[in-house]
Amino acid sequence: FNGKFISAKFGKVTFGDSMNIFPTSVAKIGALIGLEKGDNKKIRSAGLTKENMNSEDFDYCVTDCEIVYKALLRIF
Repeated sequence: FNGKFISAKFGKVTFGDSMNIFPTSVAKIGALIGLEKGDNKKIRSAGLTKENMNSEDFDYCVTDCEIVYKALLRIF
């Protein structure tokens, strides 16, 4: 990482927090780069758990990651 990320390692995976680079919501980042975030009522209501997660919920999370990833690619 470039020093602006807060990051943590868990095994072979490194998690990075992009909030220091994009201090706004994923929805606003998506709107700026032309990608729609979508909506997931389970996540908004804090009702999503690993026990009730389905493929639609997974796709919603992947879309969030893709939005942030593509935005980061544009600035680095």
